[in-house]
Amino acid sequence: MARILVVDDDEDICVLVGRTLSNEGYKVDLAKDGVQALESMGESDYDLVVLDVMMPNKNGLEVIRDMKNEGRLRSIPILLFSALGTGTKMMLQDENQADDYAQKPFMKNDFLMKVKKLINKAK
Repeated sequence: MARILVVDDDEDICVLVGRTLSNEGYKVDLAKDGVQALESMGESDYDLVVLDVMMPNKNGLEVIRDMKNEGRLRSIPILLFSALGTGTKMMLQDENQADDYAQKPFMKNDFLMKVKKLINKAK
């Protein structure tokens, strides 16, 4: 089964998303910020990164930039995950090369559909 890294500074959100994905059979790792996320990506291979935008230390947009500059990480699909309004969705996707966007709070079925689509696309 696919391995997913969930990155969010809100521990409750991280655990909720992680549990939702684990219940679907995915192997899930959690990171609390962009620095920890990049460390995890350096140690393990992921099929998808679910990435919050607003975080301390290194925000989601900085993580995307670092991923796109690192050959091994460049091809990992990214699902941006944010409480920012939907008006920012296209800007975030276009400027930062994210593969899709999910708004918090998330609707479980829509979120899982996006996850499955991105993982299947990457295969």
